[in-house]
Amino acid sequence: MTIQVRFARLQAIRLNEGGDEMYFRQNGRDVRPSGSPDYWRFDRRGEKSIQKTVLEGNNGSYVSINLMEQDGGLRWTHDNLGTIRIGIENNRLVFRENYATSYLGRNSAGFHVVDFTGSDSQYRAYFQGFQISSPL
Repeated sequence: MTIQVRFARLQAIRLNEGGDEMYFRQNGRDVRPSGSPDYWRFDRRGEKSIQKTVLEGNNGSYVSINLMEQDGGLRWTHDNLGTIRIGIENNRLVFRENYATSYLGRNSAGFHVVDFTGSDSQYRAYFQGFQISSPL
């Protein structure tokens, strides 16, 4: 059985600094919205649609997600707000907490919910899993 995991939404609960410019890393590779700007901007609390596939695979497949807030200028590094490892075990999704993350379980709408709390902020990510039919 093949399972696809989509990063569906991101909710700002407590901003990093205001005017947060968010993106994420998927196994160390930057993932950003296409076009300009190349980040999801949060000026206040609220939600943004992400709709990016982060994993497609079978048992034993994993992905690491780092939620990032970019800072401008050459002397500033971007803030890592947390890391979660998502995997497929026994045909089920598993969420392994890592740096500054808490897996909150599934909500009533069926989303897997993860809090990212690094760098004095709080963002809540919503992930969806789908079973994909195997091609014949």
